[in-house]
Amino acid sequence: MQSFHKSVLLQESIDLLNIRPGNKYIDATLGGGGHTFEILKRGGKVLGIDFDQEAINYVESRIKNQELRIELGKELILAKGNFKDIGEIAHLHNFEKVAGIIFDLGVSSHQFDQGGRGFSFSRSGPLDMRMDQDLSVKAADLVNGLTKGELYELFNTLGEERYARTIAYSIARARRIRPIEMTGELADLVSETVSRNKREKIHPATRVFQALRIAVNDELYSLRAVLPKAFNLLSRHGRMIIISYHSLEDRIVKNALRRLVEQGNGMLLTKKPKCKTACNRKTMIRTIQFFSIILVIIVFLSIVQAVVSNRIATTGVTLSKLSEEIGYYRKQNAILREEVLFSSSLMHIASEAARLGFVQSESEFVLTSPPLTQRR
Repeated sequence: MQSFHKSVLLQESIDLLNIRPGNKYIDATLGGGGHTFEILKRGGKVLGIDFDQEAINYVESRIKNQELRIELGKELILAKGNFKDIGEIAHLHNFEKVAGIIFDLGVSSHQFDQGGRGFSFSRSGPLDMRMDQDLSVKAADLVNGLTKGELYELFNTLGEERYARTIAYSIARARRIRPIEMTGELADLVSETVSRNKREKIHPATRVFQALRIAVNDELYSLRAVLPKAFNLLSRHGRMIIISYHSLEDRIVKNALRRLVEQGNGMLLTKKPKCKTACNRKTMIRTIQFFSIILVIIVFLSIVQAVVSNRIATTGVTLSKLSEEIGYYRKQNAILREEVLFSSSLMHIASEAARLGFVQSESEFVLTSPPLTQRR
């Protein structure tokens, strides 16, 4: 059977998970079942969660082909869903107080290789990028629907793209002629836009595609939301393993784990992240543009209620001249600016800004405060 996804750092992560026969584990990013099957081989019971129905179907087919003699619903339970809902999913399937949880973040090899999914600029296909086909917003909707300012913020914040503004303007000009619907169209446009600038080793469209994928699937918000929930599911001495692929994920994970350690709830087993970098390219299935980083935290004290993550961000704010408004809006703007680094949903940003009473001007991506009389 053709491989769905080759798990990076598979052996290292399984060793750190310290599998014990009969214990329960959660694979929060099922993919092709690489981690799940290794846990099952060692006698663990697994709840496998994935956003992508194709991943669920693939693992079911492996079981039906008797690749491993286990009983679905007993040793292995499969659940389609976003891992941000891990608490509800675990409760539904009686997988609370588990011995370990593993996250292998990012896109699977299968998703990259399927041109029709739109994740890769190297394969022609529609600009989709939805991990869950039930989601309504596609990458093409963002490319053709966001303003120049919004595209700039998207590429700059979620892609850390140095040419974000230039690329945003090129997209705005190109879509006046016709909508940008295909991966090849966008990749070629980005390549042409930055061709006069110093090229990096990665494809010029890499960070643009990353930003769109993160936004479509609300990846960073989901990651921020899931970590405290997952930690609360661990039993005493339980372990949580996170494999990340780019700096935005890495920053969120490190900050979350650091807070847990500072609160006295756990300890890091990996003082320094274990990395699989360019020096190991010969052993890798595909070239990974960013570090693959694994971090582990182990619970050793009673778990206290995790503090609910702060929500989403916004960009600039023009404040009213009214003196009593200044302090209020400066405080709200500071909070939202800080969180934009971790947010991946522009739609959530807009809704949060609307809740605070901000309105978007027609010409620029600037949020202005309403009159004092309109504020609740």
